Amino acid sequence: ANAEYLEEINIGDNVTRIDIWSFTNCQSLKSINVSENNKYFTSVDGVLYNKDVTVLLVYPNGKTPLTTDKNGKATGGGEITIPDTVKEIGANAFYLCSNLYSIKFNDGLEKIGEKAFLKCTNLASLHFPDTVKEIGIDAFSYCNALTELEIPSSVEKIGDYAFFTTSSQLEKIVIHQNSENDIELGKDWIPNKVNSVRDKVPVEFAGI
Repeated sequence: ANAEYLEEINIGDNVTRIDIWSFTNCQSLKSINVSENNKYFTSVDGVLYNKDVTVLLVYPNGKTPLTTDKNGKATGGGEITIPDTVKEIGANAFYLCSNLYSIKFNDGLEKIGEKAFLKCTNLASLHFPDTVKEIGIDAFSYCNALTELEIPSSVEKIGDYAFFTTSSQLEKIVIHQNSENDIELGKDWIPNKVNSVRDKVPVEFAGI
């Protein structure tokens, strides 16, 4: 974690466990490679997964450089499509990945782990499939660049601080449930509006 100049990691045959904090905030990390003989982990295009590619474990922070316009505004960068086999985005998987610009979740995804996208400050685009059931604690906290957010009716639980930030670009959050009684909502999960310490982004319950 926090290895400033680390660009590549090679994982050998006999590694059986990798802690969720192991590779966080390695801003120069471009690729994680796993031996084909490892029984527990695999790598797809430099991204770390469990062996059967049902859990995305680590996305290298420096995999795709962020692109900006002449005013320094992010216009592109890390644009990732999650493989169809993935059921879970692991805890801390994209932690502090400021290069991430957009992500396309797969149908079949069920869970987004704690702090999975914490402080992905340039993440501007995402769409949850109708298979997601749980969004973890701090999963998207301080993702200030998001401009749209819809929660499908499949979501049963949103964790504490899941979307919290103090300067959200969102105009509203749409939840496809009839009311807050139909979904488990964590503490302070709603972000604050830009330049506001009290005003929350409004939440609309749009029905199923």
